[in-house]
Amino acid sequence: MKKFLIFLLLCGAIFATAREYAPQSSGFENNRDEILQNRRKIEADAKELQERM
Repeated sequence: MKKFLIFLLLCGAIFATAREYAPQSSGFENNRDEILQNRRKIEADAKELQERM
């Protein structure tokens, strides 16, 4: 039984690490939005450069 509980604890730790769990992880959405905005700007700049060529 003790080995099983240790196994579950390790599985939980591995899962939390894989998910990069942090109690203050609400900033993820803000980072995602910023990344998408940067991507759109880069795509717009690339399109403008292609039109100039």
